[in-house]
Amino acid sequence: MFFSPRNKLYSTQHENGVFPASSKLAVEDKTEHLKAWERREQDRLKEVAGLLWLVREKAGWWMREKGVKKLALVCECGGRGWKGGVSVSLCERVREEGEGALLPV
Repeated sequence: MFFSPRNKLYSTQHENGVFPASSKLAVEDKTEHLKAWERREQDRLKEVAGLLWLVREKAGWWMREKGVKKLALVCECGGRGWKGGVSVSLCERVREEGEGALLPV
């Protein structure tokens, strides 16, 4: 997994889902906005970093020790929104879609 901040916001308008060559592209530098957000959200960002570290460790163990080839991270909030808490499960992907495609590990 790799994350990288992007400090430029690119926006334009479409016409019925098509971006014509004549549409104007607006570019905004969001560097200061992102720096302020990062300062405000340090506690939450540390929680996310801890979760990603744990997922990486668990996924590596399941792949090395149990031979699992594909994993999925399932996050559920039970309709309460993220502020109501989120449950996180690591599942083995046994097929691409349909009921039973994911098995808890």
